[in-house]
Amino acid sequence: MLDEAREELTKSNNGKNSACFEILNDIETNLKKIYEHGTRADNIVKSMLEHSRGGSGIMEPTDLNSLLKEYVNLSFHGMRAGKNPISVDLNFELDENIETVPLKSEDFSSDRKPKQ
Repeated sequence: MLDEAREELTKSNNGKNSACFEILNDIETNLKKIYEHGTRADNIVKSMLEHSRGGSGIMEPTDLNSLLKEYVNLSFHGMRAGKNPISVDLNFELDENIETVPLKSEDFSSDRKPKQ
């Protein structure tokens, strides 16, 4: 719909209404952020539900970078919401070329010892 709005603006104003284009670009950026954060929240909730159920117990190929980011962010937000909140910047220096790693994600994130 944003592309259609841009197209109509271009037709009707010969591309002269840059403020409208800036607003549409801002809307697009915000929508992408909403989607990104919604997806992250969805993954956290799914992970928490899986963890509370004990997980599947099956080794699955896992994107280690995503798993690390998810649990570091979860820990960070937990500490920010605690009695003595923290305020730090998270700076990840992860290898983007790393392949998936077979693991039981619930054991990776769990405080308990892995099942034998």
